Amino acid sequence: MEKKRNFRRMSDPELAQMRNVAGEIKGSEAAMQYALDHKISSIIIYHDYQGIASWCNGDWKANKAGTIAYRDFIVRRKNGFTLNFEKSKDILMISTMIWSMNLQKKHLESIDKICPKDLYYHCLWHDRSKTFEEDTIMKNNSSIKTVVAVGIGAALFFVLGRFVAIPSPVPNTNISLQYAVLALLATMYGPVAGGLIGFIGHALIDLSWGGSPWWSWVITSAFVGVVIGLFAKKLDVQEGEFGKGKVAVFVVANVIAHVIGWVVVAPVLDILIYAEPANKVFAQGVFAAVSNTVTGVIVGGLLVLAYTKTIAKKGSLDQE
Repeated sequence: MEKKRNFRRMSDPELAQMRNVAGEIKGSEAAMQYALDHKISSIIIYHDYQGIASWCNGDWKANKAGTIAYRDFIVRRKNGFTLNFEKSKDILMISTMIWSMNLQKKHLESIDKICPKDLYYHCLWHDRSKTFEEDTIMKNNSSIKTVVAVGIGAALFFVLGRFVAIPSPVPNTNISLQYAVLALLATMYGPVAGGLIGFIGHALIDLSWGGSPWWSWVITSAFVGVVIGLFAKKLDVQEGEFGKGKVAVFVVANVIAHVIGWVVVAPVLDILIYAEPANKVFAQGVFAAVSNTVTGVIVGGLLVLAYTKTIAKKGSLDQE
């Protein structure tokens, strides 16, 4: 049988964590599909990692999404087909080599020397250097977006808190729409952005009145942003989806953040830093917790919903 080459490049962050095993998984899938497409009734898959065989014959339990998909891919296609696995140290050398470099023509000669002459081999590799470059660019872009989000978010927090605040019957306490924006941006950009937006925005509001920041409440606003931001990965609004399950998580995040923040953190800090009367600060805290939770959940939820409607849902993994 003439030796054939079939090289493809892919980018899959989850498979990337499996390193050279990912190359063996995808190469095995491709070899199987090639055999079926060309009506080859029997093949041997040469592998190094034992899971390549053991996931398929049931000796190992597949736990990760990538290994489950691989097992199902092979199992669904092997009926009426002779499939054997053979462990080979050479495959480790091939997959590790391909994993660690950008494949070029000069590398094919090295691989040819390793592979048996009668072996059809299909190497689908994860181009590590390309993925690292993509991940670095993605992280850099993410950092830039976060910085921009903090700047815009703090400005919106300031404007809404300073000029759109609705007076309440509780002394020194307003109904604050800025926590809706904080909820949106913390959900989108995570705890660091949420904390900074709350901290900077609230400090600017206090400074605009001509005095020094009321640090207990500045810290509490930052706390609220951090807590809501901790739910960002679970909410994953970048998917473009905000269904009932995510709405429930969003509500829980806001309730936890505002209740703990305004009923516990703010009053305790008021007492410790400013020696404020306990009955006064806890009354303020309870009102702030209720009003900020309501605005955060309702207005913030509508903002999140509007945002998810503007982006496409995630599709399948990018390949080329």
